[in-house]
Parts: sequence; structure tokens; C-alpha cells
Amino acid sequence: ATTQSDTEDLVIGYASIWAEGHLTSNIRAGINFVPYALESETTENLRHDNCSHAEGHLNEPVSSQVCTSTSNKVDVELVNLAQLYLSYHADNFFVKAGVMTADIETNESLATGSKYDDASLEGTFVGAGIERDFGTEMFIRSEINFTKFDDIKLTGKGSDNTTTIDVTDLGGINATVSVGKTF
Repeated sequence: ATTQSDTEDLVIGYASIWAEGHLTSNIRAGINFVPYALESETTENLRHDNCSHAEGHLNEPVSSQVCTSTSNKVDVELVNLAQLYLSYHADNFFVKAGVMTADIETNESLATGSKYDDASLEGTFVGAGIERDFGTEMFIRSEINFTKFDDIKLTGKGSDNTTTIDVTDLGGINATVSVGKTF
């Protein structure tokens, strides 16, 4: 069995639609939804497998070897990203915590013919921020959230090879600036 490990960082900007209601003068409940897919870049892996050498010429340059070239391409879309949360507000400061869900849609073209099923993600987040009222029923909010999705495992299908992808430690830090209107 071959094991490979890779870590990627992603910086992405996105817009979302959100609404929240006042449960008490300090406690609010809200929902946040991203109405479109967040797409990764396409990653491509070119391989040269089963290279042969003429007998006695093992130090032959790669250009004179006979190899099987294969190409693997993959990109991922995060869709239906939604958050439900509770927040506690005191003066211009607030803290919030909640749960989130999203779906991962995989788009791959693999030399083995394998395909990976799409998957659902579930996670949690906590954060804090400040809010400033403009006095005209409009306000601006700035916040930092720490997110963490549960680990998932994707298993390839449609090939003689058994391949799995373990998605672990998916999460990070989100910085948000929001403008809102009080109704």
C-alpha cells in the first residue's frame, strides 16, 4: 500500500446572505448561507509509470526510457455552506458559536477510471467581534471565527485499485466584515 500526505492552505473571499433575530436584548440567533459554489483550483498530477530500461543501461536518461504516461486531474466545490448560531452581545462587543454544514462535490478525471462520491461535512465554529451602529438602522460588523469540520473519508470506486482519501483537520480562521439593516 502506498500512502501520500499533503497539506493545503486556501485563502478565499466570498459573499453570504445572513439573518438574525433578537431572542433577548443580548442574545441573538442567526443563519448564514453561501448561495453559490466555492471552487478550488484544478490540481493535475502527471505520472510516468512502468518505465523500462534496456538491460545494462539503468542510468539511461529519462528521455530514452519507455514509460506509460498518466494524468490525474481533480477539483473540489464546496456547496450549500450554511451556519446556524447563537450570539451574545454586550455594548459593541459580541461572541458567537454555532454549527455548520456543507457538501463537497468532487470533479475528477483519473487515469485509473476511479470516481469519488460527493460527501457531506459537519462542523462547529466559535468567534468574537465588534458591531457599530450608524444610527440610521444600518450597522457594520467585524468578526473573527475559528472553524473546524469533522474528518471524513472518501473511497474511490470504479477501479481495481482501492484508494481512499482521508480529509482531516479541515478548518481555519475566517475574518468577516458585514453590513446590515435593522428591521
